[in-house]
Amino acid sequence: MLRPTTLRARAFTLIELLLVVAIIALLVGLLIPAVQKVRERANQLSCQSKLGNVGLALIQFADANGSLPSGFRSKLENGVETGPGWGWASEVLPWLDQDPLSRSIDFSASPLDEKNEAWRKKRLPIFLCPSDPVGDGWEIELPITEKNPDPMAEELGIPYPGQSEIAPASYVGLSGTTPVDQPGNGLLFRNSRVKKRDIEDGESQTLLVSERASWVGMAVWHGMLPGVVAKPTKSSPPGLYNQPKPMEDEPLDPDQPAPMEDPKKMPAKTTPFRGHPASFTLSSVTQALEARPQNLDGLGTWHTAGMNAVFADGHVQAFTEKTTLAVLQALATRSGGEVASPD
Repeated sequence: MLRPTTLRARAFTLIELLLVVAIIALLVGLLIPAVQKVRERANQLSCQSKLGNVGLALIQFADANGSLPSGFRSKLENGVETGPGWGWASEVLPWLDQDPLSRSIDFSASPLDEKNEAWRKKRLPIFLCPSDPVGDGWEIELPITEKNPDPMAEELGIPYPGQSEIAPASYVGLSGTTPVDQPGNGLLFRNSRVKKRDIEDGESQTLLVSERASWVGMAVWHGMLPGVVAKPTKSSPPGLYNQPKPMEDEPLDPDQPAPMEDPKKMPAKTTPFRGHPASFTLSSVTQALEARPQNLDGLGTWHTAGMNAVFADGHVQAFTEKTTLAVLQALATRSGGEVASPD
């Protein structure tokens, strides 16, 4: 009798299995950077599109009202900003399909007023860069008022809210090269109403709004926050992780003024540790993009391809860290007469 042939299933050896795993790991390692690069490119384009829409809204506002909106609206009493503080982004809400929100805001009261509490935490994706890992909101220290007394009052049984949360943003207006709390030589500053004829350098040569990454400083779409001091964020610049940060009360530069105890009487000059309330919505171009650390009212991005900014004519451009400070400052001013190419 013939014996039937026995079939044996051949299995992988341990060496073959390890080799397959190594090949798969190598392919994944090659694929992940490519996927990340494509994703970042998509985020860069999305950010440019959002800035383009913001720029278009500002242009439409100017066409309808005869001038650009104010950088922020506020009275100044004895050197103290009394508000209400609403800024350029809040003024163009109707041109960004946010007319119901605009109608719901009480613009006669501060963004910090309880009347506007619901809108204080309202996140608006149009003002958020998709590459920025900023959270749901910034934590801010409320100013000392009759309704919000000094923390020591807790011992007397007086309620003290202490802190609140406000929705973040990734874009800020440019006041020029002047401090954010002074009459600016840019397009957006306190109670400004810059007309097209005032832009003597040309709309295609004057920056209007730019990115501010969360590692640089806090930004909000609401405007200036009366009595609230801007402070450093917990984020580090891309490529710098777990870097030790200086003490809040210790200036980096001995020539810079130390922070004042009373946030309502902040010095005009921004320090590396505390910024004027207007720095939540405006930036002053005083440092190159490569500077570390940036001032709290500075500029910066999470994009690897460069920082996006929109010009007064609506076109958007990315600036790398190789862009010189002189070029940025020339483009940030409206009538300096400088000859500068944004290329």
